[in-house]
Amino acid sequence: MTMNAPVQTPAANAAAVSTFDQLKETTLNAVNWMGKNIQQIGSNVKDYSLKVVEWAKPFFQNLMKMFAETFDKVKAFVLANKQVSVAVGVAIPVIAGLTIFASKLCENKSEAPAAV
Repeated sequence: MTMNAPVQTPAANAAAVSTFDQLKETTLNAVNWMGKNIQQIGSNVKDYSLKVVEWAKPFFQNLMKMFAETFDKVKAFVLANKQVSVAVGVAIPVIAGLTIFASKLCENKSEAPAAV
């Protein structure tokens, strides 16, 4: 049994080419439309991002100003009270170390039930 290849006629070829051209044109139009929309979305995101930055900028400027003032006050206090500052600077790490040591020491301890 042999299969014969379909006969190609000029009209069939023209219809196939025309269909391909229509598909190609439709696909290109869809890709161009998507590209324009993606570009518009990117532009809108950029614009709104800039608006958010402009809105939040004073907040962060005030926050940084507050941190700078607080740091200056703490620095002046530490310099004025060097003896207390050294004692606190030593005591905090020692207390933290003892707390960690005590928690690790008691971590796996479980009380045995009382014998009756």
